[in-house]
Amino acid sequence: MHESAPLIEPDEQPRPVTILFHGKCADSSWTCDWLQYFDMAPQWQLCPRAPNKCVSEEGYSWTSGAETRRLVELAVATAKQRHNARVRDDGVVLAGFSLGAYAVASLVHELALRPSPSLPVRGIVAQGAHVQFSATDLRTLGARVVLAAGDLDGAAPAMRAEVERLLREGVDVRYVSLGEDESHFTSVSTGKTIAQLIDWCRDH
Repeated sequence: MHESAPLIEPDEQPRPVTILFHGKCADSSWTCDWLQYFDMAPQWQLCPRAPNKCVSEEGYSWTSGAETRRLVELAVATAKQRHNARVRDDGVVLAGFSLGAYAVASLVHELALRPSPSLPVRGIVAQGAHVQFSATDLRTLGARVVLAAGDLDGAAPAMRAEVERLLREGVDVRYVSLGEDESHFTSVSTGKTIAQLIDWCRDH
């Protein structure tokens, strides 16, 4: 697990947590090192590494929702052990990119079935994946949701349709275009927007 501290020195205030889920056959270090430098509210960023080593290439991939939950709960517990009251235990935002977005959806379902006091999810950001959420799960968690994709991303049409479905079912959700981009991951042109969306998810 990689960790980025809030970019304020000195800082003794309790800050909320964002958990970032990397894509397929990627690793966690670049994820935490990337978004923290964009303009966003002070927050801890925790980046667990997926459990399965990719066979044909470098990096790691996500598996079941139960295993993802175990890794995420361990990441939060470790951060609290290291930093005590500086880590707020409310207002968690989950942000996943490509395969990481599917990991977020699996985790959301796990948490809706068995709520966790250490993971009170306030917001969800999913980028670049034809991901589907249960409206019942989202209403159970009370989370605000953003689905985002570049206009050239093949997942964009399905993500727009998913937002329309969730809106009809009473979920606080929005779709955000990332412009002329086809990547499933954050880039120089999209990272600033993703950082702002993480703050928007938490601000309710």
